[in-house]
Amino acid sequence: MIISSLLKKNTMCQHSFFTRNKGFSDGLYSSLNCSYSSNDNVSTIKKNRTYVSEKLNLKEQELIVAQQGHSNKCVIIKHNHDKKIIADAIITSSSNIGLGILTADCVPILIMDKKNHIIGAIHAGWKGASTGIIENTIKNMLSIGGDPQNMIAAIGPSIQQKSYEVGKEFREHFIRLNPNNEELFICTNNKKIYFDLPEYCKKKLSNLLIPEIDLLNHCTYQDNRKFFSYRRSCHNNEADYGRQISVISLL
Repeated sequence: MIISSLLKKNTMCQHSFFTRNKGFSDGLYSSLNCSYSSNDNVSTIKKNRTYVSEKLNLKEQELIVAQQGHSNKCVIIKHNHDKKIIADAIITSSSNIGLGILTADCVPILIMDKKNHIIGAIHAGWKGASTGIIENTIKNMLSIGGDPQNMIAAIGPSIQQKSYEVGKEFREHFIRLNPNNEELFICTNNKKIYFDLPEYCKKKLSNLLIPEIDLLNHCTYQDNRKFFSYRRSCHNNEADYGRQISVISLL
């Protein structure tokens, strides 16, 4: 469990960026794989999610994990329910609801409005981040009484720049979106290009006037003992991969 020192200061919420460890899966999914989108055994994934819930003193049904699709869609959760939620960000002002995000290189972002007691969880890959998932999440938090000036955001383990090689077209696309994005790329002498996705997300949060941002510099690609990684699984020609979970809840 990886904890943000900024979020930890607020006693009205609990959170964790879980690693891949301490679960029940084996093989490629060893061991805390929490994704039903993987080909892991369903009953084992359920057992892993139960473990996560218990670590945060939540009942199993109180852990809500959206079906993610690299979109910019944010959904407001008003109560516990069993309906499938298709979104890449979820927010709530209700206590005893755990908001869960699954990642395996993309950026997990946990947010809390410490004055108005609103929380959010964001899955930000490059597609979602570039099409407004972070902005839409803050907009939805404002719609239920939030204020950016009272918000704390923690950017969890994700692929770091040194491991995120991209193509020329990718770089040109982001510079067309905003010329200032050029500073997020490193171009080496051998013409390789590397993109800083977590810093991109941090800049978006800063532009939304969020004053406290905790950037946790853990690389999912480099640290195979702690994290699942989609890109690493591709480079290793593995058939599938697991996802770690990040959770936040109001007490």
